[in-house]
Amino acid sequence: MFDDSCYMEPLHLAGRLIMENGGETCRVEETVLRMGHAFGFREVECFAVPSGLFVSYRKSDGTIETAVKRIRRKGIDLTRIDEVNAISRHLEQEKMSCQEVLSQLKAVERRPSRLSPLQMAGAAAMSTAGWSLMFGRRLPRGVPPDGGQPPGRGAGCRSGRRGRADAHAARLGDDERCAGHHAWRYGIGHFLCGQRGDVGGAACCRRTGGHGVPAPADGRCGMSYEPLGQGLWYFLTSFVGTLGFAILLHAPKRAWLPASLIGAMTYTLYWSLKQLSLDEAASMFLAALFGSLLAQFCARKMRMIATIFLLLSVVALVPGLGLYRCMEQLGHQQYALGAQTGILTMAGILMMALGIGVGSFLFKLVVSGTKKIMPGGKQK
Repeated sequence: MFDDSCYMEPLHLAGRLIMENGGETCRVEETVLRMGHAFGFREVECFAVPSGLFVSYRKSDGTIETAVKRIRRKGIDLTRIDEVNAISRHLEQEKMSCQEVLSQLKAVERRPSRLSPLQMAGAAAMSTAGWSLMFGRRLPRGVPPDGGQPPGRGAGCRSGRRGRADAHAARLGDDERCAGHHAWRYGIGHFLCGQRGDVGGAACCRRTGGHGVPAPADGRCGMSYEPLGQGLWYFLTSFVGTLGFAILLHAPKRAWLPASLIGAMTYTLYWSLKQLSLDEAASMFLAALFGSLLAQFCARKMRMIATIFLLLSVVALVPGLGLYRCMEQLGHQQYALGAQTGILTMAGILMMALGIGVGSFLFKLVVSGTKKIMPGGKQK
């Protein structure tokens, strides 16, 4: 017979830890219910909202005990969520006392952050560099379009070279403005494609779908990329960006590599579908579906929560650039263009969410179907 007086504290602590570290309310309720049933209660209720947690259960004497806890702080630590989930799973498999569960949960709560502020800054720099390189942003120093020496402060500096930079930008036009090719792009392009672009002349980057895809050499652009080289470039940069994001979210270390690989493959598939002239919505849906299936499979194989892999699998697909351009166009009173950009961006977000949902549903459907089949092929 369990001591009814000690049940409420571990149930509330488990739910609070998940809520405070960025977990979903549905995960909080599922974990509390699972732990309550593992403790031996048949009637357990849990209701979670972002600011509070309500838990009740019927004790052995027939009375109902209810407690409410307010959630006062918020953050993101996927490792803590995974540890609480592991404790609840272990409680289901092996009978543990209330005090054992409570001590393990308090150990998770007392555990300090595994990353120092300097390491967090390095992860942020890694993620920012990956996204910047992926979306075609340039480094501060580079090779000017006239083949001269790299400028000391970049093309947009407030020095005496401002007039010359503005004159060159006016020659290129608004849609094909690229303040020159830079050493990093020249070297990477030669390494990936085995080709050397013409550094002289009017170098520009044709913006395709808002991702700054370099145009082939056609007399205007000084850089040439083969499709295979472009795909490899997007795979590498999205991998670096996703890896930095995983570190920032305090994901478990053993999930860094597989989650980053899934994110890189998801974005590379999205880019490949765009190259096949598939529209934005269909490309976003299929890529999110692919990433969701891989994330669910990896989470099941590694016995970890699917949130870690689902979140990192589609982080590169989030159309933040589209939202920024929408607000920029509205700020410049380009209301029609801003509305069009906003509608397309929201459609992409909806298709991404739909792809994640469909992928998770299909995977769970397949898993539940395989559980009903015996090794010999007969149903239970």
